[in-house]
Amino acid sequence: MKQEVLDFYAERGIHVGKMVDVGARKNLTADSVMKAAEEVYDEIQSGLQLEQVRIAWRVYSKAYHIAPIQKIENVQTIMEIKDLLIAFYAEYKTPWYIKLWRKIK
Repeated sequence: MKQEVLDFYAERGIHVGKMVDVGARKNLTADSVMKAAEEVYDEIQSGLQLEQVRIAWRVYSKAYHIAPIQKIENVQTIMEIKDLLIAFYAEYKTPWYIKLWRKIK
């Protein structure tokens, strides 16, 4: 996260670490909360008017929309690992004489 973003939230008395902790209690990842905080910072810099109380809620709202995208990426990685494990298990369970026969061919 950029230092200017951290400074922006610190000026308003909003601790990013606490936002991440609260997001974790709401089943949000730290990355999604930080990305959402950066997006809200960009929106405010471009002219969006928000009360100080509403800033954190806006971050959590955006983080909820970012989190499923990250979960999909994690699921794709898990599926790739699962395919590798299935291939390894199939090779492991192959009897020794079939492996020898494949080498002879």
